[in-house]
Amino acid sequence: WRLLDIRPPSETQKVGIVGAVAIPLYVEDPSNSFASLLKKSATIGTGGWWLGGTHMIPNDDFLAQVQAQIPKDTPVVVACQKGLRSLAAAEQLSRAGYSKLAWINGGLDTARPGDLPTTDDKDVR
Repeated sequence: WRLLDIRPPSETQKVGIVGAVAIPLYVEDPSNSFASLLKKSATIGTGGWWLGGTHMIPNDDFLAQVQAQIPKDTPVVVACQKGLRSLAAAEQLSRAGYSKLAWINGGLDTARPGDLPTTDDKDVR
């Protein structure tokens, strides 16, 4: 089984998982259009400022990036922090022809210290 870490770069930079393929399902919105600025300000106003969150958009290259690194006949475990994004990613991968898929119910937050080898031996939660 191959572990696919779909957390955004802001999360994988805090603590990575050794041996995982890291491809974000969502990325930080680089646009400064009026609509994007409104969404970014709403994110800040609803907790993003003190939680460190930012407005995210779908990674349009997600499937292409996965297909470039993981063959379709490889069994894949999809992981994110809470488990919801990994379920959405697993559905996309299934529609793209990946047949052996699993996702972590509850996400990486359910891991205990030492369950996964992490960069700098940090707790993934």
